Amino acid sequence: MNIEKFKNAIGGGVRNALFRVRGNIGTTTSPDTLSFLVTATNLPVSNLDTIETNYRGRTIKLPGSRKFDDWSVTILNDENMELRTLFEKWLDDLNGAVTNVAQRDISLTNPVDFPTWYVDQLDRNGNAIKSYELHYCFPTSVASVELSAENEGISDFEVTLAYTYHLTSGVNGVPLGAAPERE
Repeated sequence: MNIEKFKNAIGGGVRNALFRVRGNIGTTTSPDTLSFLVTATNLPVSNLDTIETNYRGRTIKLPGSRKFDDWSVTILNDENMELRTLFEKWLDDLNGAVTNVAQRDISLTNPVDFPTWYVDQLDRNGNAIKSYELHYCFPTSVASVELSAENEGISDFEVTLAYTYHLTSGVNGVPLGAAPERE
C-alpha cells in the first residue's frame, strides 16, 4: 500500500474530540449546557457471551446473550455546579440517602425516570456520522471532584450510567443524530 492509497482509505479520518452527548437528567430536560460541558466519553461497549458445550472431546462455542457495559461521561463543572446537582438529585430520587427508598413514585416503564441518552460521533462540519441510543439509563455513580491548592484549572467529575441496551445507526435502523436538535 502506498501513501496515496492510505490517504484515500482513511479520508479525513474521524476525530476523537468531535462528539455530542444528549439526554435528560432524571426528570430534568437536558440543559443546553450538557452537550458542550461533556468533555469525554466513549462509544458504548457491547459484548456477546459465549456458551461452551462439549461434543466428543471438543469444545464447541456458541453465541450467548448480549451484555452492555456501563457508560461514563466526564463533565466540566459550571460555576454553579448545576449539572452535578442535577445528577445528585437524580440519584437521590432513585434511592434517598437517608430513607434508602425512592423519593417519589418511580416506574421502570417511565421514560422520565429512565430516559434514553444519545452519543453522536461528528464529522468536521458538526454532522452526525455515527449515532447511539442508550435506553433506560440511570446513574450508578457521581464521582468525586478532586480539590487541590496545587492544581489550576476547571474542576470536572465523572458520571457512570447503567442502561439496558443500545441501538446503533447503520445496524438497528437508528437515524443519524437520532435525538431532536435543540437550538
